[in-house]
Amino acid sequence: MHPQTRMTPLIGRLLLLLLAMAIACSPRPGGASLVIRNGTLIDPDGAASRAATIVIRDGKVAEISDTELPTPPGATVVDARGQYILPGFWDMHVHAHREDRRAWHYPLYIAHGVTTIRDAGTHLATALSERARTQADELAPSVIWGSPPIDGSPPVLPFGLGAEDADGGRALVRQLKGAGFDFIKIYDRLGADAYRAILAEARDQHIPVDGHVPLSSSPGFAVGAPADFVLLRADPRVDIRNTRQIHGVILRGRVLTRHDLDAMLATIE
Repeated sequence: MHPQTRMTPLIGRLLLLLLAMAIACSPRPGGASLVIRNGTLIDPDGAASRAATIVIRDGKVAEISDTELPTPPGATVVDARGQYILPGFWDMHVHAHREDRRAWHYPLYIAHGVTTIRDAGTHLATALSERARTQADELAPSVIWGSPPIDGSPPVLPFGLGAEDADGGRALVRQLKGAGFDFIKIYDRLGADAYRAILAEARDQHIPVDGHVPLSSSPGFAVGAPADFVLLRADPRVDIRNTRQIHGVILRGRVLTRHDLDAMLATIE
């Protein structure tokens, strides 16, 4: 399965889309500094594009300037002259953590420029164990974690959590928030009372709710800033299909060349 890539508004993270670029530097750890010079910054919200210099420290964007900035000692410098800078690709609905899917999902995401994913629900134990594993993986995408889906009883999905009534729904929201999930996933069979209680408790707990609109109800919806970049061979404003021409990826300040990406893909072929 190839992920569906989507561009989101500028949310504090950037994705570098570069034309015909050969990066003559090896991967660097996330704590190293990186300076990208002379690239054309494209704001998908409509602001005029401009030449820019970007400084990355500790894997995060530290400065963006229309003028030259000093190069930190020991920093890697990427000359992006004639090339393009865009917000990072986010896949907003994945199920990447069941049945050890991460082993092939993660390389595919990074090799195709998807540096953030939003997991829309998996088994509770799997989510808890994979969250720690992902945080320790320097080549993993950033993950926004959805809870296992809260559903009516019995749940439609084998990894769903059943809420028979309003009190049960509220209790599950509190438990899932305490377990560290980023948003609450809801599903088809929730009753109207449980659905309304889940929304109310989620507001009290300051956690977004997302998912399938229960058949008994109407919608409720809700939803960063590491430096993640992708290197493209052509201008995506000319043809969105140019986003497929990945030449390299910068993941939280670590440079991955086309050779590195091909090696990642080879592990799953």
